[in-house]
Amino acid sequence: MAWQILLPMILAGLLLVAAAYLVIAGTFRGNGDVARWAAISTIWLTLPVMLGALVVLALFIGLAYLLARVAGFIPPYTLQAQLFTAKMVAAAHRAEQIGHRPTLIVGEIGTLLKNAFRKIRRG
Repeated sequence: MAWQILLPMILAGLLLVAAAYLVIAGTFRGNGDVARWAAISTIWLTLPVMLGALVVLALFIGLAYLLARVAGFIPPYTLQAQLFTAKMVAAAHRAEQIGHRPTLIVGEIGTLLKNAFRKIRRG
């Protein structure tokens, strides 16, 4: 069990040390070329970005797979959500009518009073 964890870590460390040695040996043999250092530093700067992009890509693939698995459960719940929303809309319309009734009553009373005063003036 320990070798399954330690062996890859040791090999990765040795690979990193070997890569660093090759970079140093390639750069300091002869003359130290600025273009070579620039290329090497660009490689070392892009590697973490590429690994991060790989992690993000794996995350998006996992989300797509999860959405594909969950898509089978969505239709029953969307029907329930539509029914719940329809009930809420109907309740809101009823509340609006109940709230609007007093203003209608006041308007009707005003109309009745106007008609009554007109009859009194004519009559």
